[in-house]
Amino acid sequence: MAKDKKNKKAKKELKRLNIPIQAVSDNIVFSKKEVWAYYKIATVPYDFLSATAKAGMANSTITALASVCQSAGKKIDGHILITNTPFDIGSWVQQIDKEYLRWQPEFTEPYEKFITGQIKDLAQEDFQKPVVYLGIKLYNRGSFDFDSLNVFEFGLKDAYETFKRSVNSMFVLDATEISSSEEQKAKEKEEEIARILSTGWLRAEAVPAEELLLTLKRQFYPSMPSPYLEIDHGTRLGLKDIAIETGGVIENKYRYLKFSQIVDGELYEGYRATLSFARFPSMMSMPGPHLPFLYMPASKGLPYTLNSRFTMIPHQDIKKELNKKKMETDDELENLSNSGQGAHAGVANTLNDLAELEENLEESKLPWLNGAYRVTIEMPTFEDLKNAISQLKQEYAETDTTLMWTTGDQMDLFIEEMPGANIMMSSFNQRTSLSMLGVSGFNIGGKVGDPIDEKLVLTERRGR
Repeated sequence: MAKDKKNKKAKKELKRLNIPIQAVSDNIVFSKKEVWAYYKIATVPYDFLSATAKAGMANSTITALASVCQSAGKKIDGHILITNTPFDIGSWVQQIDKEYLRWQPEFTEPYEKFITGQIKDLAQEDFQKPVVYLGIKLYNRGSFDFDSLNVFEFGLKDAYETFKRSVNSMFVLDATEISSSEEQKAKEKEEEIARILSTGWLRAEAVPAEELLLTLKRQFYPSMPSPYLEIDHGTRLGLKDIAIETGGVIENKYRYLKFSQIVDGELYEGYRATLSFARFPSMMSMPGPHLPFLYMPASKGLPYTLNSRFTMIPHQDIKKELNKKKMETDDELENLSNSGQGAHAGVANTLNDLAELEENLEESKLPWLNGAYRVTIEMPTFEDLKNAISQLKQEYAETDTTLMWTTGDQMDLFIEEMPGANIMMSSFNQRTSLSMLGVSGFNIGGKVGDPIDEKLVLTERRGR
């Protein structure tokens, strides 16, 4: 009896991970309740820029992000993911082959031998390339979008069709297959965002569906040989495609996650933990006395994953919040006065903060930001993981920045990092001006080596 109870308990503890992604169409991710569009952001070299160029870079980044919120005229949810993807060996081989055939009519045996050796060497080294993704939430599934219902702009007939599509989408929350009408609605919304992001400073490009799937799969292989996709999936992905590529044994420990995977017939183990940025310096600028906080790990050659989930809040909404807070403070002062008490230090500090905020709002009409910032560390052993975390915390402490290694929420933070998810832990949210992202350095980077024609060869079988 005791053995049966133990087996039942063990089976009960084996849980399937509830991945938020339900489907993907091109660069659009459908979760159970939301629809997101993802873009690859062009990175800009930083270390050799002049001080003026660095400041200009920050201002251009702020303006580009602000244009998304200002165009929508409402709160916009965003996701920045700075990660590393496998070096595209297949694309490199195709490019070298193409160049070789310009000079020779056909492949020769020495050339074939050389390329085969290069492929093996590259695969053995497991090269990674950094990439920056920006996700923008298009809308909540099942919600009615009055912004699309403009009779004067589109005409009565088109407005009525939009109304029907919006109403129909309110009843598909539990569907794993995305209807053609909802997909059309998502693409219409995505076109508006793409137009703004692709023509501005960020030079955004839509992320192909298979690249999003590879990015998701990569999360399940911490500190292991980088995986490729098993098969061709095309531009539309469903739950079956996601199930094929994701999985493995995950042990949810108190402060970390342990992964076990079979790669090329060998058992690998990897560990990962996500830390939250809990405190920043009172003043941040670009250029400044320290490296931008989202760029610092890459500058030291540390292939860590960084991500931020944030909400851009229109200027007028912040002003309404300010006026409401001022009225509450005035009431508090009046109550203290009527009771014969003077204003205590807390009220005085609040008044100073409100005056400073009001001054900032008068100077700038840019949106504000409410966001959380994380860094994920992956190591082959738990001891290596602890050492790396200790080192990184000290590196940030020298810049007056505090990292918190929280307990009991590592699985939530793992899911939060996935494309199409939403914020799972808001304890360390920071309310700041939009300049926080502008000086964060999320779009700092550079390219070295041979330029690769990005053909997105993501499966090993597409190479040699």
